[in-house]
Amino acid sequence: MSERETPSIPAGILVKTAARNLARHRRRTAVNALSVAATTAILAFFMGYYRGTYAELLYSTIIDYQTAHAQVQTAGFDKADPDAYAKPANLMADWRGLLWKIRGMDGVVEAAPRLLLAGFAGDGAEKLPLLIVGIEPEAERTVGVAQRSIVSGADLAASDSILIGESFAGLFGLEPGSRCVLQTWTANGTPNIRDFTVCGVYRSGYAPLDRTSVFLRLEDAQTLADTGDAINKIFVKCGDTQAAESALPVIQAGAGKAGYTAESWRTYAAGILHHMQTETYFYYVFLAILFILSISTIANTMYVSVFERTREIGSLRAIGWRREEVFRLFLFESAAVGVLGGLIGALIGAAASFALHAFPISLQSLASGSEIPFFEITSVPAAIDFAGSAAAGFLCAVLAGTTPARRAARVDVVKALITH
Repeated sequence: MSERETPSIPAGILVKTAARNLARHRRRTAVNALSVAATTAILAFFMGYYRGTYAELLYSTIIDYQTAHAQVQTAGFDKADPDAYAKPANLMADWRGLLWKIRGMDGVVEAAPRLLLAGFAGDGAEKLPLLIVGIEPEAERTVGVAQRSIVSGADLAASDSILIGESFAGLFGLEPGSRCVLQTWTANGTPNIRDFTVCGVYRSGYAPLDRTSVFLRLEDAQTLADTGDAINKIFVKCGDTQAAESALPVIQAGAGKAGYTAESWRTYAAGILHHMQTETYFYYVFLAILFILSISTIANTMYVSVFERTREIGSLRAIGWRREEVFRLFLFESAAVGVLGGLIGALIGAAASFALHAFPISLQSLASGSEIPFFEITSVPAAIDFAGSAAAGFLCAVLAGTTPARRAARVDVVKALITH
């Protein structure tokens, strides 16, 4: 009877035989399952960690502490040239109509005018270069974090008051009620100096903001820089990054009609995002190496299994098993290892991900000296993480077992029975 005429082995028998073989070789099965479990667990944990620490936490802190979701300014505004912030070419005189249009756009939560000025501040004897930010306090509370981080004193309720960061206050021994001197350049290039009263001290935890940014009412900043009613920025806050992506083209179109430009937060955070992307590539390389090692481990043990079971394979072939049935037997064994290891790994990864979500690792002490607002390591678990990582572990095992299974299917029956 030819191989084609031989009755096929039912799938149920193949599965039972595969399970029996795995039970007979428990140590080998355990090694393969643990290899898959380790890969699956790390992948499941990484997906929640990346989503929580990078995609949500870091993005939100960049937006809140530095960039907002979008910024509107003149076409020639150069962030790298603070001395030109108050020059007429960078000022927006007819901004109020555009501001109200942006506030009415879908996805926009708030739009806040700002007048950014390069200058100095101090106690009258010493001074420190910093960024002077004129704001409308009511709108700014939604867009920025300084007013939400006041630790002593009060908000900008009165004219001629100033809100300063805790680091800056510590340098000069300032506190609410202290006198603070601000110096900047007017729109026509002449220096101007005014005294302000510290109304409050904020602590955001982000060193560049706490040390080098002071806030005052918009009308006071306009008087200090002699810009009239002009500003040089509109910061736009949306519901989230997805809403911002949808709203940006509309914001850009509205800004363009008014003679200005609008850019996404990604433009202003390009350096930080590049740093994040570099780290992401490292993680992907690490995961790829992990998968390769896992596949290699399973494949090697499967090859050993094929060698040790050559006589058994020969016997199966001699009693009528087809080559494809031998192939399927070994592939079922690999698949079973993938299912077992994938489930164990997904459970371990889920436990680690939920633990990090419940007990995030604080990096506040490191953030105080960092140029990136990176405050903690956390995780945001999702069911798709565990299902996807388990499926990846299963695929890893099946891929690892494919070549050894083909090797088993090609075993020569006569040589197998004679030499073993």
